[in-house]
Amino acid sequence: MKEFLIDIAVFILGALLAVAVMLIFTGCGTKTVYVDRVVEVKVPVKCVIPGVAPAISGVNYAVTLADIIRERDSLREAIEACK
Repeated sequence: MKEFLIDIAVFILGALLAVAVMLIFTGCGTKTVYVDRVVEVKVPVKCVIPGVAPAISGVNYAVTLADIIRERDSLREAIEACK
């Protein structure tokens, strides 16, 4: 009985090895594709946003708030320029 189990294990390992060799040599091969016309491919390019001066704390809250609003508007313009 022990010899029979060893024979079955050797057969299964041999079959797995044969399948693995077939997959390595046939399944993973690269295929060459020839294109007979121009194909346009759009590549996304990162947008460069111009520098925006950060808001600074002013003499009072009104000046600080005005500077924050200026910075917000500048950032919105920069974002719109990238669209």
